[in-house]
Amino acid sequence: MKMNDSKMNDKEKKLISSLRKNGREKIKKIAEDNNIPVSTMFDLLHRLEDKGFIEHKTHINFEKIGYPIKQFFAVKSTPSTRDKLKNFLETKSNINNLHIINSGFDFHFEALFKNQKEAQEFQELLEERSLTTEKNIYNVIDTLAKEKFMTEEEHFD
Repeated sequence: MKMNDSKMNDKEKKLISSLRKNGREKIKKIAEDNNIPVSTMFDLLHRLEDKGFIEHKTHINFEKIGYPIKQFFAVKSTPSTRDKLKNFLETKSNINNLHIINSGFDFHFEALFKNQKEAQEFQELLEERSLTTEKNIYNVIDTLAKEKFMTEEEHFD
């Protein structure tokens, strides 16, 4: 069974959706629940890992460990400061995700803070460095869905 970079067979979809629902689920139980031999399920898992379709990461509840403030930023810079801004953002330990984006902005990132004062100090540091020409900041009030995509087989269609 050969898998190209975008098509997955039904067994692979079942494995991925099961792992997305509960990444700690035993492969044996996933195989049993889907009527697939355990050895086949392990082979699928290894193949998906080798292709880079699956990575194993730990998801952290940042609020519970003392980082209740989550903000999303969209920032714009000048061509001459873009690399400096990128380097600055890459060095900040409170940035969880950093993306290059389009639509008039250069970067989008998620930052986590222990309190509002720390968040404000970070925003002031961005201003002091004069690395951005425009920024939009969004405070996350509540998370309604998290890691939901591809938890059901119909998501693959």
